[in-house]
Amino acid sequence: MKPDLPATAPQAGPNRRQALAGIAGMAILGGAAPLRAQAPAAAGQAGEPAPTPAARELIAAPAKARLRPAPATESEVWAFDGSSPGPTLRMKLGETLRLNLQNRTDKPLSLHWHGLRHDQTMDGVGGFSQEATAPGDSFEYRLTPRDSGSYLYRPLLLGGSSEPAGRGLCGLLVVEEKEPPAVDLDLPVLVGDWLLGDDHKLLPFPATGQEGAAAGRLGSWLTVNGKPPPERVALPPGARVRLRLANACNARIMRLRFDGLKAFVVAVDGQPTETFEPVRAQLPFAPGTRYDVIFDMPEEIGASASVTALIGPGMPLVRFVSEAAKPGTKRVAAGPISALAPNP
Repeated sequence: MKPDLPATAPQAGPNRRQALAGIAGMAILGGAAPLRAQAPAAAGQAGEPAPTPAARELIAAPAKARLRPAPATESEVWAFDGSSPGPTLRMKLGETLRLNLQNRTDKPLSLHWHGLRHDQTMDGVGGFSQEATAPGDSFEYRLTPRDSGSYLYRPLLLGGSSEPAGRGLCGLLVVEEKEPPAVDLDLPVLVGDWLLGDDHKLLPFPATGQEGAAAGRLGSWLTVNGKPPPERVALPPGARVRLRLANACNARIMRLRFDGLKAFVVAVDGQPTETFEPVRAQLPFAPGTRYDVIFDMPEEIGASASVTALIGPGMPLVRFVSEAAKPGTKRVAAGPISALAPNP
């Protein structure tokens, strides 16, 4: 089988730490519906504890998804609540999220919140911070994040993370700021990587589970929010957009390029940063990386902009098209793009 994607990017570049240090140093130069956690209700009397929010079920189970364009057949994957990536979980800073993971796969699972500061017993590293949830069992996570930001959730087990990640288990947790910046669209963009055969099936995972246990396994096909790229997004001229870009790939390192738009990075890996424009409109994008990016659409109807992965000749991931706004469409008052408030 000839892979759809090369194993490495066409040009060697700095590692992630070096690249991020470089772009940060130049800062002065420049789908399921979202699910909101239930906020604790106010206590009836002073000193009375607030009611505990109800737990929400999150089911990990086998599913089918069309990863390549039609007429390609569907691939057998693992999914959260029937979709890969799973639902975007949204909550306000200060809220508590109770999530009951139901494991309906044939492998043990534990759910890790990549980059999130919270109670270590809820961190979900199977074999370290908790016992893995066995097939057919469940485990309830209770999260009260200390920081706002964009965070990945996905299985993490000592020596056993490659297969569940390679089968598609991942999602995005969004902890909203108490006063988030006003935008017309807040769009999660999760990039996934799949090792597929010519029959569109996932290539087998070794029975021992040790292949790629530490480094993951490199795929041959990318998806954006679980679908073949590019994802097309129509917006009114001048609309302000917040992108939550997340690399949910198992092993693929790439670079992103912003075409036809002036991007401003406001957070890196969930943490607010001094607002800056990426050098040469590019950002390094390794597994687990997250960027919060804000930009304004061009004012001309018919104009387009895109986010492209620099793999081979370049692969557009998201394409934005400027179309006339529908009557009655409300727009935010777009002023200067300012920095987010720092986390503690």
